[in-house]
Amino acid sequence: MASKANFPGGNRYIATAFSIGTKGYMGLGAATSSGPLYNDLYEYDPSNDTWTARANYPGVIRSSAVGFTIGSKGYVGLGNNNLINANYSDFYEFDPTTNSWTVKASFPGTARGGMGCFSIGNSGFVGCGHNFTSGTRYNDFWEYTLQNNTWTQRASFAGTQRSTTGLSIGNRGYFGTGDDGYLEMIFGNTHPSIMSLQLLPQQIILALIATMLVLV
Repeated sequence: MASKANFPGGNRYIATAFSIGTKGYMGLGAATSSGPLYNDLYEYDPSNDTWTARANYPGVIRSSAVGFTIGSKGYVGLGNNNLINANYSDFYEFDPTTNSWTVKASFPGTARGGMGCFSIGNSGFVGCGHNFTSGTRYNDFWEYTLQNNTWTQRASFAGTQRSTTGLSIGNRGYFGTGDDGYLEMIFGNTHPSIMSLQLLPQQIILALIATMLVLV
């Protein structure tokens, strides 16, 4: 694996990332568990291996936010700030052409961070997560529809309540791994036309992990 230009924003974890076209975007997150936290955004261009600072996320500093892409725009929101026991539900759209953010409908569920997310077609999907203040974990699942700027609750994740991650391949989404007080490796599979969730056997999970390693 070839080395690439280092991220210019300093040490970072539980950041947020998404891609639009041939470029990647990363920002927000924290330097360490004791801070500081950020609301910056950087664009990575693989054609010349460079990073460029873009307009800061308009919400407050935070970590563990969601980020996904619909069409030619990025969508970022939710998250938490462990330094002040705060959780967030605001949601914004990033337009790389104008380098600007537009506020969108806030997430209607309980504010939280650590949610899994992915996009399929003109919809984004988020679910599970962890409310830092109460310590509560969740397994609910929501769809954001770009056309009418609305959120709709869908079938809950079939696994336990947890912080997790997600991805999409074609017209299916996959939720899995995560932390529900202990680590797990399990994947849920959802199809937007059916909106039911099913657990996948370990053989398929390992195949998915192998696929992700190939894609990296």
